[in-house]
Amino acid sequence: MRSLMTTTALVTVGIFAFAAQAQDAEPITIGASLPLTGNFSVSGQKHLEGYQLCVNLVNERGGVLGRPLKLVISDNRSDTETAISQYERLINVDKVDVVFGTFSSKLSFPISSVIERYGMIHPVPAGGALRIWSQGHKHQFYFQQNAADLLAESVVEMIAEMIP
Repeated sequence: MRSLMTTTALVTVGIFAFAAQAQDAEPITIGASLPLTGNFSVSGQKHLEGYQLCVNLVNERGGVLGRPLKLVISDNRSDTETAISQYERLINVDKVDVVFGTFSSKLSFPISSVIERYGMIHPVPAGGALRIWSQGHKHQFYFQQNAADLLAESVVEMIAEMIP
């Protein structure tokens, strides 16, 4: 469990370090398309709150390599086609430095091909369907700590390992 958390932390730092090399003093822009309305809106809102919390915490500590983080979020309305077009826009029009994944396997599966096409790293926060991982993409990784059915078990393990 600890090695998974360490790997996730290192990959995330690597993403930011790569993005930080792009331009000095400019914000590192992170883009994501989230289901803020529609069927997945409750979970999409939680993802937004989590992303914003992380950005705020990093910025409070001086950013990444002295560069602040900026979050650009679009509402995909829990719709696959909207999510696809929003990731295309985030990458090609908004020119984000980094993308974060969306919520739901239904949305993560189609956007993974878009993100892979552009060679961007794709952290998937919630998309455990095997079809996402059977595509052979080289730039995506899963950073949910465990499948939803096993989540409570992994949290208990983590607490037991980290707190004597």
